[in-house]
Amino acid sequence: MLFGPVLTRNPALRRGLAALLCGVAILASAPAQGGYSPGWTDVSIANTTASGSAALEARVHYPASSPGQNAPLLRQAGGYPVVVFLHGFGVTGVLYQQMGEMFAGSGYVAVLQNTGQSSATQQFLDAVALHPSLVAENTRSGSFFRGALDMNRAALAGHSMGGGSTIRVLASSAGYRAGVCFAPWTVNGYQARYAPSVQVPLAIVHGLGDQVLPWELHSQAFYQAATSFTGSKLLYLLDESCNHSNVAGLTVTTPASRLIWARTSSMAVGFLDHYVAGAQDGLEDVYGPAARQHPNLVRFDIDVESPAMWLAGGAAPGSTAKLGVLSLPGPAAMLAAAGRAAIPTPFGTLLLDPASLVIAVSAAVGPSLVLEASLPIPPGPALVGAVVPLQSAGIGASGLGLTSSPALVIE
Repeated sequence: MLFGPVLTRNPALRRGLAALLCGVAILASAPAQGGYSPGWTDVSIANTTASGSAALEARVHYPASSPGQNAPLLRQAGGYPVVVFLHGFGVTGVLYQQMGEMFAGSGYVAVLQNTGQSSATQQFLDAVALHPSLVAENTRSGSFFRGALDMNRAALAGHSMGGGSTIRVLASSAGYRAGVCFAPWTVNGYQARYAPSVQVPLAIVHGLGDQVLPWELHSQAFYQAATSFTGSKLLYLLDESCNHSNVAGLTVTTPASRLIWARTSSMAVGFLDHYVAGAQDGLEDVYGPAARQHPNLVRFDIDVESPAMWLAGGAAPGSTAKLGVLSLPGPAAMLAAAGRAAIPTPFGTLLLDPASLVIAVSAAVGPSLVLEASLPIPPGPALVGAVVPLQSAGIGASGLGLTSSPALVIE
């Protein structure tokens, strides 16, 4: 029996779930995003390492009970994922208010570095020091952020000089699980020489309107040199409306700039939601149709080290759930089951109960590297409360592999 003995005793639920799986069709999908009230505070964090500044200055934006400076932090069991952000040359993290509010509103603690204002070397040393120092800050008695920082889910992002420093820090294995670069900077390829040592998922976004750093000499150099990434890597190039400032949320004063910032911020959050925060819907905003069909998009380069699956859309009776798989070209399958398992295989860990496993979708992934499907959920209250674990098989750099396992929860 597909969904086990419990469903055998409930014919209406059994019929509904069978119809749910049989109704899968290849289709497009659309993004979604939630929000928190962003608070902020200025901090001086004691450097627990032997290198870098003695005090690591930063402006920190965080999920709060109400917006504003020093607003009460909204506590969450286990803490929040963390993004350390590295500023551009000649400025500090304080200037990136839009960036901080965007990450905090999306459920991250965003640590906007204020040190190394005009020194890439100082910025690098302090960014490396920030990870262990934030680990200590999370447990320090009297710390505003005590218990609020989940440093096992920490990412690094940067703009301009900070984007180049992001590559260098990630190459040092500093504890960050993914990186996002906004118009990153390299001088004669110096920073780009570190890219082959980056062993985390990496997203790079740039614009043709950047008159400061031409994308071919900077972002393309980083993307091509990043050959040891894990998960996936992305180069997202936007048109002339995207310049050196609005790509990172600076000078967002016109409708065109606001549209660019909405796209780049949504992409950054979605990328980190999947690879850092463990969200099951994050990649919809990165590799889904809205991301690939944006009116300002000029170029969309992706590469896949290991396949990934995401779930988006509605999860109520009568709605439609959206599924996606990121994979190199070749065969792929979306799987469903009645329960969970953890069975090692030559292709990764099977996370679904093999006794109830079915293939919901089987198709070939084409040049887009994305397989999308629509899963209509039948109407009727009998399905409410049902949980359907999902998993996919796709092609990565090492061949066939299994993805993580989101769950379709019908509410």
